[in-house]
Amino acid sequence: MSTYLFIDGDYLCGNFAKQMQQFYGLVPPIAFDTVKGKAERAFYYDAIDYNKSENETQADCDRRVAEREALHGYINSLPGFHVRDGRVRKSPKKRGREQKGVDVLLAVDAMEHAARGNMQLAIFITGDLDFEPLLNSLLRLGVRTQLKYVPLQTSPELRAAADEIRKITLEHFFAWSAPSFRENHKQMKILYGERHPEPPIFDIAREGLWNGRRVLLFRPTNQSCHGCTWSAATNSQSRVTCSSTSISINSNWPSS
Repeated sequence: MSTYLFIDGDYLCGNFAKQMQQFYGLVPPIAFDTVKGKAERAFYYDAIDYNKSENETQADCDRRVAEREALHGYINSLPGFHVRDGRVRKSPKKRGREQKGVDVLLAVDAMEHAARGNMQLAIFITGDLDFEPLLNSLLRLGVRTQLKYVPLQTSPELRAAADEIRKITLEHFFAWSAPSFRENHKQMKILYGERHPEPPIFDIAREGLWNGRRVLLFRPTNQSCHGCTWSAATNSQSRVTCSSTSISINSNWPSS
C-alpha cells in the first residue's frame, strides 16, 4: 500500500519547539527522516518571509532567511522528501504577517496524487481545520487518511474527518529529535489518570506552579536511580516512574 506523508511545516516545527523548550530547556534539530517513517514520499509545506519585520535588523533578517533556506535545502535533499514553498504576506485581519498558499498547495498535491492513484494512504501532520474538506474528498476517492496531531492544538471536527487519528506526544518529539540529542538526554513520557508515587520509593523534593498547574519535583530513593530528578505538572494527581534509560511523567492532563 503506497503511503504519502503531508507535513504542515509551521505546525510541526512550532509545536516541536514549544514542547521541547518547555520540558528540556532547548530545541534540538528535527531528524526528518524519522518523521517520514515508512512513507514512500513526504511533502513538507512552509513559507519563508523575506521581508524584514519592525523588530529585527537587516542582519537578523538575512540570518533568519538563510537559516530557513538551509533547512528547506536539507529537507529537500533527504530521500523521498519534497519541499513545497508558499508565500508570506501581511495579514488583513490581525497584526503581523501570515503564510499564504501553503494550504492550497498541500490540498492540490494531495488531490492530484489521489486522482492519479499514486497513494492508498495519506498521512497528515497538521491541526488546521481548513483541511477538513480535503479529508472528506479523499474519503470519497477511496483514499484512507490518517491525522497525526498535537492534543489541544487540533479541532475535533478535523479529527472526526480522518479515518485514523494518532496523537503526537512529547515521546514522539523526542524520537524525532536528532540522534545526538537523544543520546545525551533522558526520554520523558506523559500518561494520564495516574496518582503520584508513595514513599519510600520517591520523595517530593520541591513543589510549586508551572503554567498554572501544580508541579511536584520527585527524587527517587532507589540507589539505582541516584542523581535523577524530574518534575510532573498536574491538575490534581500524577505518578512518575523512572528507568535507567527513560523518565516517564504520568499525569491526568487533557488527552485530546
